[in-house]
Amino acid sequence: TTDIDLTRPNQQVKGAGPLEYDTRRGVFFHPLLAFNSHGLPLGVAWQKSWTRDKIKKKRTKKERDDWHRKTPIEGKESFRWIEGMRAAREVAEARPRTTCVCIADSDADVYELFCEPRSTSREEMHYLVRACQNRITRAPQANLLDATRGTPCLFQCSVNVRARTAKLATETRKRQETRGARIAELEVRATTVTVRPPYRPKGSKLAEVTLNVVLAEESHPPAGATPIQWLLVTTLPNDNPERVQQIVSYYSTRWQIEDYFRTLKSGCRIEGRQFETLDRLLNCLAVYSIIAWKIMYLCHLGRECPDLDCETILEPSEWKSVYMTVRQEDPPSDPPSLNEMIRM
Repeated sequence: TTDIDLTRPNQQVKGAGPLEYDTRRGVFFHPLLAFNSHGLPLGVAWQKSWTRDKIKKKRTKKERDDWHRKTPIEGKESFRWIEGMRAAREVAEARPRTTCVCIADSDADVYELFCEPRSTSREEMHYLVRACQNRITRAPQANLLDATRGTPCLFQCSVNVRARTAKLATETRKRQETRGARIAELEVRATTVTVRPPYRPKGSKLAEVTLNVVLAEESHPPAGATPIQWLLVTTLPNDNPERVQQIVSYYSTRWQIEDYFRTLKSGCRIEGRQFETLDRLLNCLAVYSIIAWKIMYLCHLGRECPDLDCETILEPSEWKSVYMTVRQEDPPSDPPSLNEMIRM
């Protein structure tokens, strides 16, 4: 999920709601993008947008916890993850010979999502979620993290960690803090656990679920740095090192959604469109969500297959008009390469 910031200095966009605080106005955007196992973006499968009426500020921690326990999932913003899972299941139903895996970050660590049906007419759809809640398992005195840490290391791997600057100077969340770029050495472990359901109001009791777990954790981080830790829960099999490695590789694809948001905001500049009402902005967002995907698609192919004939992707009228505009001359008889055309 990302927020589309529509804050204006004078006249605010009619229909926009508060974001994390009242002085920032905008809309939340939650897309479901399809990628293949090599990271090639295939398209936008589903998307949802919504606004908040107001921000409930003056609540104690106990009041917030009580509200979360007593409110059905349908009344929470996190229900979007359930809707996304159902949309992914429809995709899986339409592609019976394709293994579909719904991948999400820690915001999707919602117990109801683990209970959501995954069966289609041909085969089951899978999910792969980064856990943020250290849930209690059926094993005595064990939680999700400790149960996985207690297993042998299957293999080690290196990952490139991107540099990051915290959005706020007062940021205290470990996953949002400023950090430098580095190569992290991770130890990877895996296990299978059955977790106990959390409390829910009467009439909506949840069943226990069995999860396959993969833990990729930095054993020797630099001094003062927060160690990299991916605690992944999934329905994909994790019974050998090759399958565990595949799970880690699949989760790496999740970062592509950040590139998509950057393309949408910095490339298409959706936040800078001067609409007076939110309805018009959402119509624009529907178009630009497709354009942002196509830009990513072309750039990915341009990097992976730079010498590909550009007419494999572009119509003659498309590349010739670009060529004449950029080069100020007639187009050649032979189409240029895809990489050359993308740079134009």
